[in-house]
Amino acid sequence: MSIKTRKVGGHTILDIHGKITFSEGSGELSNKVSELVEAGEMKILLNVENVKQVDSQGIAEFLKAHISITKQGGQIKLTGLSARLHELLSVTRLILVFDIQENEQTALESFS
Repeated sequence: MSIKTRKVGGHTILDIHGKITFSEGSGELSNKVSELVEAGEMKILLNVENVKQVDSQGIAEFLKAHISITKQGGQIKLTGLSARLHELLSVTRLILVFDIQENEQTALESFS
């Protein structure tokens, strides 16, 4: 997994590429979000358009990131979900936890 960080306005976008699985990228995403929160970044968009595989560890990473930022009063959103990731979040009912947006522009506009 690789994560590229970019800024658009007052928002931080993390473009995630590759796999978020037990064997690849374990802890990397939640650590990155924690670092950003410590640096005062409170509006983060996770662009998962180029994520090819997610397992239970990957879902845990999303949850840790969500908890890390919302505990501090920030917001985190997801965009670019594959059909498989959308299905995984639906089956686990985590679709109700995450703020999932259709595309990057809509996500950026939805931050309060």
